[in-house]
Amino acid sequence: MRTILATLFIHLTLSVSAQANSAKSQKVPRGFAKSVALLSVFLTKNERSDEKKVEAIYEWITENIAYDYDALKKGKVTYLADPEQTLKSRIANSFEYVELMRAMLEFVNIECEPIAGYIHDMHWFPGKLISEEGHMWLAVKIKEEWKFVDPTW
Repeated sequence: MRTILATLFIHLTLSVSAQANSAKSQKVPRGFAKSVALLSVFLTKNERSDEKKVEAIYEWITENIAYDYDALKKGKVTYLADPEQTLKSRIANSFEYVELMRAMLEFVNIECEPIAGYIHDMHWFPGKLISEEGHMWLAVKIKEEWKFVDPTW
């Protein structure tokens, strides 16, 4: 009896785990991950609500695009982002993450707006002035309400 229960428990655990992981890391057909249009449609094809579409796109981006630490170290931050190039390189800074997500959301007819803002690093202290914008976020409209999304962090 214990063996049957243990086997059942393991089977259910693996089944639930596989379902959870498949939603986050869908196997994207070859070539789809290099096209904003194809990838957007593929990731959202089974989602009915805008919220689930946003989640699907957000999860794919955050799991498949790496932060460009080399450019950050060299001070070469790109402010002009090409979403198709970001898909090809799989590397981005906050501006590129936001532009990719914006393009994908707009392709599936979800209203969004990029927002530039200020952040501080570990050398910041209260009272220290931050004079240049250094980060981007995205405001996404879901059910007539604006929500903030940060695909970088």
